[in-house]
Amino acid sequence: MKKILVVCSTLCAVALPAIAGNKPAGAARNVTGAFTTVYFPDDGSSTSLSTPPPFGQMPTNLLVPDDSPTGYTAFPITLGADNTFTVEGVPIGPYFLQLDTTYPYDPAVYSQLVQLSADSPDLSVVSAARPDTARVTRTTPVTLNITNMRPWQSGNQFLISSSQGDAYERPLTARLTPPPSPGDTSYNGIFDWNLASSTRNTPGLPDADRGDVVFFNQRSMVDIGGGESAATLRFASRYARVTDFTVMDGTPSTLVASLLEAPMTGQMRADIRGAEFAALAPEVNPSARPTLQSNLSFSVQAVPHTVQYPNRPAAAASSLFYYQSLTSTSTNLDYGTFNYPQFHDSFWAEFGQLIYCFDVTLPAPGTTEPIELSCAASISYQVPMSPPLTGPIAPVLGPPTAPLINGEDAFAAHDGLGLQPVISWSPPDLGTATSYFVSIYSVSPSEEGDRFPSAAIYSDTSFKVPPGFLRPGRLYYGVISAYRDDNDLLNRPIYRFGTPWYQTDCIIGAFTP
Repeated sequence: MKKILVVCSTLCAVALPAIAGNKPAGAARNVTGAFTTVYFPDDGSSTSLSTPPPFGQMPTNLLVPDDSPTGYTAFPITLGADNTFTVEGVPIGPYFLQLDTTYPYDPAVYSQLVQLSADSPDLSVVSAARPDTARVTRTTPVTLNITNMRPWQSGNQFLISSSQGDAYERPLTARLTPPPSPGDTSYNGIFDWNLASSTRNTPGLPDADRGDVVFFNQRSMVDIGGGESAATLRFASRYARVTDFTVMDGTPSTLVASLLEAPMTGQMRADIRGAEFAALAPEVNPSARPTLQSNLSFSVQAVPHTVQYPNRPAAAASSLFYYQSLTSTSTNLDYGTFNYPQFHDSFWAEFGQLIYCFDVTLPAPGTTEPIELSCAASISYQVPMSPPLTGPIAPVLGPPTAPLINGEDAFAAHDGLGLQPVISWSPPDLGTATSYFVSIYSVSPSEEGDRFPSAAIYSDTSFKVPPGFLRPGRLYYGVISAYRDDNDLLNRPIYRFGTPWYQTDCIIGAFTP
């Protein structure tokens, strides 16, 4: 039986068995990994440091497809204190790197399975922070003392962004007390810096003595259009560039700002081809239809330094502008040109993000009661905003087509498929996918013991669910996503990305193992 060698920073070595049998004959190799962060602060320097896996993920296994009864051999991973691992005896060829994540108040484990074949995959992630940026670890009260606001409206927001401080905060999500009142043009209140992050990163702590700049803005809103064209625009109306604000972990601090009108110097063409999005509904699922209200959004986000691959900072974006439809957006709408605010320093870049949602009604095995899923599938993409967006907002990539499960129509309900069904599909009719994602979820709320896989697949149009994920007696549904990105190749750095990219989902019917 093959062994793996677990290497840790204290040079200990522990041999653990691979799990399964009948692994493919032939040459084997060691697979090594090192989690690092590449820091690109505002001064243009670059520093790479060993860091824990990002976004709370933990590597747990290499899953190697083979001819064993389960279809996989699992090679367990032990991550060393130096954030590296070495796995011995892995057969040459493709494997899935399993990265597990848990979330507060959710008993399930969510497993990202990334198809790779490299001996040493690139596990680096990019950050715009200083390499010595401190992180919040406890309740950290911050007082806001804000003047010269636009009259406050219900639905307004405060947003905070700092590139080197690696902070992207929304105080109203973090017990801002008291909440602003309609009509307020000044505000004084307190929120918890530890709870306000709008990204997957633990908030950084800006330090004025280290040159960290903090941007504070009020996001206002206005309704536009009527009937089919009814929509809401949310935009940064006033802002302040703050250079004297420092946050220390667990210590009260105060952000003082007198706001200025945000310059509306950005432009984008808003020619929305709603009919083209809606026309893809039958390929998303036979029951799919555009979500009745608020199904299409387009936002402009500011990002430090670049939105291009491979150096776009991960989980670092501040919303500048947000278009939200108030209808199903199934007809074409042309709003002309929107202006949007630009107030960050000149080294910030911008991308636009589209999301178009579909509701789905799934038949359930063994019952006539349908399963209603709201915004269960989407068409989404991100594109650079430089040069300005002048073309139509339209779909570029369609969903995977003709999905099958164990060789049968996957749009139908199925009972008793077994714990490891095979899901397959054909390429999209619109555009060319560079990879696919297959994700499985439970119809009912997650329970203790649930494990939900999401696999990124490059080399095939089928996926056999590995053992240990599906459970008897549970009702599941699946999402197959087509993905396109010119830099999306097998063995790309898994945490590096840029714009443009495009993704479109199809939803397969409910099934039981």
